[in-house]
Amino acid sequence: IHAGTYAEQIVNSVPSGISAAQPTTLQAFSGDTVWLQPTSYPLAANFVIYVGGTGRTDHDIVFDGLRLDNVNGAAAITPSAQCMKIDAPDAPTDFYPHGIIFKNGEVIKGSMGFVIAGSFNQIVNCDINNLILATNSVPVGTYGIYNQGSSNIIDGNRIYDYPSIGIHQYAQHTVQNNIMRNNYIHDFQIPHLAGSEGPAGIVMGTGTNNQAYNNLLVRTGYGIGSGNGATNPVIVNNTVALATFSYGSPGANTNFIGYGFSSPVSN
Repeated sequence: IHAGTYAEQIVNSVPSGISAAQPTTLQAFSGDTVWLQPTSYPLAANFVIYVGGTGRTDHDIVFDGLRLDNVNGAAAITPSAQCMKIDAPDAPTDFYPHGIIFKNGEVIKGSMGFVIAGSFNQIVNCDINNLILATNSVPVGTYGIYNQGSSNIIDGNRIYDYPSIGIHQYAQHTVQNNIMRNNYIHDFQIPHLAGSEGPAGIVMGTGTNNQAYNNLLVRTGYGIGSGNGATNPVIVNNTVALATFSYGSPGANTNFIGYGFSSPVSN
């Protein structure tokens, strides 16, 4: 795709690839800046990119170098104004969508950056920022990345200027074997508004054998924690700096690392 700002959505219009080694790839042309900024939402409510849905078997699709601006969808200030959703409404039994990768991109001005369900999906090397204007009333559920699937990878992203939680893993079913690594999460929006969750860098809620390691969290309110019935979480080699619990609360049954410290805390 050559440089430009395209006023359109991508909703289940990219065919599946053959395999992980032979995916279908939608990619910005080398050196070009490509923005998707829908001005209307005829195909799916308030999403820029939507993959999946009931009965679908989408797999092995790569989005590379795209930038998503959901300023028009976020005008209503609702959690449904997500920049990208990988949707598996029949979770936890859904294997699909799987092998969906969004990398080397940027998402801005949605109420959420990414919502991920399905399995073996990846968000890699992206900037996720400026999600909701702090002057508006922020509802519960405004996250940089919301992971509801299993065996997904969130790697090497930069998440900042967010109103609630940088990476939130939670579902009303078992989510397992996810990896959150090498992310730099910093500077939640201040003031943190009444009615929103957190603030926190990473919350690992529910599920088993999920991992968070080599992450750097700076000025994230609360740092990193697990709870809500999570079992065997692995939280190692993370650094939390300049965290404070001046805003919000972590909620019940959640153990946080690094809040209240003005100097770096490693675990």
